[in-house]
Amino acid sequence: MKFRNLTLSTKFTIAISLILTVFCVIFSVILYYHLKQRVLEDANEKTKIILTQIDAVGDYVNEELRPAVFDLIRNATSEDFIVEAMSTTHVRFSVMRRFNEELEDYVYRRVSINPINPKNTADELHKRLIAFFNKNRGLTVWNGIITHNGQEYLIRAKPVIVKKGCLVCHGKLKDAPRSLVKRYNRTVDLPWKEEDIIGVESVAVPLATTLAEIKGIAISTFVFGIISLFFLFLSLQGAF
Repeated sequence: MKFRNLTLSTKFTIAISLILTVFCVIFSVILYYHLKQRVLEDANEKTKIILTQIDAVGDYVNEELRPAVFDLIRNATSEDFIVEAMSTTHVRFSVMRRFNEELEDYVYRRVSINPINPKNTADELHKRLIAFFNKNRGLTVWNGIITHNGQEYLIRAKPVIVKKGCLVCHGKLKDAPRSLVKRYNRTVDLPWKEEDIIGVESVAVPLATTLAEIKGIAISTFVFGIISLFFLFLSLQGAF
């Protein structure tokens, strides 16, 4: 049946249905991107809060707890280094491990190309981030969406910069506490100096599950709209 042979009422109903179908498509697409943007903003804010909090813990260890412990043990021996109380990296990982027991989606890393603890060696992604911060020395933080091992992540990262106090452990072998050298089997001097970028610290959130949920909402909205149009079409046909 040709379109020109249809009744005026049928043509009108079809035209209205097509217009509303296009509207449903546009609305669903806009809804998807709006929800996606809101989710990314929310995830970005949460990674900022987490990184800020973990930095506050690290700063406390670096500026207050570690000097106090050094003063406490200095009279007894200069060989001791209590990792659980004096290593900012160890404390950060310990705090985040407990954090992840409740919120396991947030992936925390603090890594270096040449770390004291081999477990904290940077992977290819974090090596690229370290190189990026070395090329952009004035940049203190970066966030964005990356693809790693086939999965999308929203990531917030910042450079780990060498301060004077860091060189006690991350500098010359002769200056490092003997217990630390023995624990990690250090045999060589480390090349770092003040203001070098020694590594990178990051918090990442996988996006696959959240984006799939958003797509589901958008598709459901579109399907609901199409079903509503179908019943509207039948109603209009009956009315005329």
